[in-house]
Amino acid sequence: MNPLHLLSAGAAQALATGLQERFLKLHGQAVAPTFGAVGVMKDKLLTGAPCDVLILTDALINQLTSGGHLRAGSARPLGVVKTGVAVKTARPASPSARRTNSRRPCWRPPASTLPTRSNQQPAFTS
Repeated sequence: MNPLHLLSAGAAQALATGLQERFLKLHGQAVAPTFGAVGVMKDKLLTGAPCDVLILTDALINQLTSGGHLRAGSARPLGVVKTGVAVKTARPASPSARRTNSRRPCWRPPASTLPTRSNQQPAFTS
């Protein structure tokens, strides 16, 4: 049986590789994954790389579905991505961090760039 070709955002690599053995046992089909930045995976899909399943951000899944590149109605949430920032231990705090309350953000992006629940969810699409 041919392998299931997976194009995936690098953020989902640990999840996808962790499921490969179980998928093989359950379905008798190996998974052939390719991981990388979401834009690179989108480009691979659009240039004809083998792909049966795609794991990307919700925004890209919607864009590719609207463009007719993915099967409408096949997208499913895979999880919620929460991102943060921290300073490594034993590193001196930056001058701006020393001047502000450590609970306040040091920078606030414009409201239009703040993530919403819908664009934080990668989708598992077949």
